[in-house]
Amino acid sequence: MGKGIDRTFLHYGVKNEDMRIIEAACDYDGIDSEWLKEYILKPLNNEKSQSNSNTLFEKEVTKVLNKALKQLKNE
Repeated sequence: MGKGIDRTFLHYGVKNEDMRIIEAACDYDGIDSEWLKEYILKPLNNEKSQSNSNTLFEKEVTKVLNKALKQLKNE
């Protein structure tokens, strides 16, 4: 494995190897992995980086999920 910045981790808070597993699971279950990345993983990572700790509380996670689900209903 090469050294350097893992852009997947920077954008989504998930290592590249783990993202491949997430994408495979999405493909298997017919879920759009790009939607999951943009509307759940990326916002969760943004919330986490804005907080002072490395963990999110239920309130922040629920807010991101509700927003993503609302967007999904509107499509």
